[in-house]
Amino acid sequence: MSKNNKQYQLWIGLGLVIVAIILIMVFVINAMKGKESGNVTVGGEAEVTGLVCKDTVLIHPALTSVSMNSRANTVTATFRDDKLSSISLLYEGDYGTEKAAESAEAFARADYNEILVKKYGEQIDIFSVNFSVNGTKMQMVQTARDISKINSNTVTYFLLDQGTSIAKTLEGLKRQYETKGFACEISN
Repeated sequence: MSKNNKQYQLWIGLGLVIVAIILIMVFVINAMKGKESGNVTVGGEAEVTGLVCKDTVLIHPALTSVSMNSRANTVTATFRDDKLSSISLLYEGDYGTEKAAESAEAFARADYNEILVKKYGEQIDIFSVNFSVNGTKMQMVQTARDISKINSNTVTYFLLDQGTSIAKTLEGLKRQYETKGFACEISN
């Protein structure tokens, strides 16, 4: 093979590699485009809808060891093409003193894991959970990114009745929470 043929093949190969890189970049850029709901960007062309439900009465199973002065629960669910894709619970409780709030956090951490493992036979990491104390207030944020982990037992961790299945559609979940006394709003 002559020297010119080798250089020609090298240039053609280099050109093909450059074209492939450009095509991959275009694909990645298009795949990253998405729709925005609140502060969450979801890739693809799916219709994204949010559901926010609020309550001040119900108590999470892991938060019963220390009594609180007041509480607020906010459930936020995200739907892609009317299918539940994630759900979070934000609990905020006022315990009157910083010491009581710190005690509530310690009990909540222990009870959260103990109920999951001993009562429900689940792993402690099936949901993402964070606890924090700020003065007299304690917060718990819990998220399920894998909806299949919410079963007829763990549904109580999202303040629904044990023995029920979590609704997978927007209207179904809204109805479930409103039946429990939540005030719900839909956002696009």
